[in-house]
Amino acid sequence: FFCKRICLLLSKVSFFNSFLSGVLSVLSDNEHDLVLALSDTDKKEIFDNSLDVDGAMVLHPQMSDWFYERLQTYRIPFLLVGRPQPKYESTVSYVDIDNVAVAYNTTKQLLDAGHRSNLIILGNEALTITEDHLLGIRMIYKEYGLSLEGSHILFSDYAVRTEYENVEEILRRYPDITGIVTDSDTQALGILNQLRMLSRRVPEDYSVVCFGGTYQTELCSPPISGASSPSYQVGVAA
Repeated sequence: FFCKRICLLLSKVSFFNSFLSGVLSVLSDNEHDLVLALSDTDKKEIFDNSLDVDGAMVLHPQMSDWFYERLQTYRIPFLLVGRPQPKYESTVSYVDIDNVAVAYNTTKQLLDAGHRSNLIILGNEALTITEDHLLGIRMIYKEYGLSLEGSHILFSDYAVRTEYENVEEILRRYPDITGIVTDSDTQALGILNQLRMLSRRVPEDYSVVCFGGTYQTELCSPPISGASSPSYQVGVAA
């Protein structure tokens, strides 16, 4: 299908700036328009077909059936950015990267460095990307003879925060924690801010890794190690 005016439906995503640059690099070359659906009202207009677009990209698919049932009400072609539920993979179009491998390899860096007691901060539990990241962590933990049962796992959004609920309490109660795994660049930056507030040092006291590294994690002090997010390339492909 050919779409001249495309809508991008947004949730709270960590890689948006780079992803958007990739999308715009293609659309501008072909003189297409892009409409950003930021609010619930914008998204409702998409479903009601009252917003003048003829194609849509939807970021971060969810695990619930209602999400896909709602997508089927679209009267325009749509593309998911991220993996859908397995039972819907043959019925929807999507672009994605191997997020299981990203989580596996990034967590492996931490385990290879000797960190066995780690705090893990992931994204929204309802998203398929979070499920993939958790699977990758489980796989590498199993290879090291470790179990995630009883591990310290927090689920959060992708906003930059100066503090995360329960982090200070967890670090105080479990002084053996030496590694922190974060899902996104914004979470990593938020953790760095909170550790500074607690007078904790990185990397002297804690090692922090990130599944979605960007220029922000490269330029912050200290830089955050982990996987570089190919969000620009994903935007181009979408």
